[in-house]
Amino acid sequence: MPLKLADEILRKTTYEEKFVKFDFADDMEDTDVIADAAITSSPTGTGHIVCGSPSKSGTIIQTKVTSGTANTRYTVVCKVTTVAGEKLECSGYLDVKAS
Repeated sequence: MPLKLADEILRKTTYEEKFVKFDFADDMEDTDVIADAAITSSPTGTGHIVCGSPSKSGTIIQTKVTSGTANTRYTVVCKVTTVAGEKLECSGYLDVKAS
């Protein structure tokens, strides 16, 4: 499920490994493409979620999210730069519960 708004909440257990998608279609011109992407999350540190390297397909950026501390809400942020030079940001929440 693609994240679009900061108030959207996804859920996973400490065991699960899930793919999270960020869709920038509504924010980009039809002729523009994503040149670069970076994914961050907070809080960070030992035992918290790990976001894999982002992959891109058209206007969508995807990352694999693993680990996490039970009963913790994380903010996951995706920042992209387009070929036209725009800088766009999309974020959402990820709640982790015990397995």
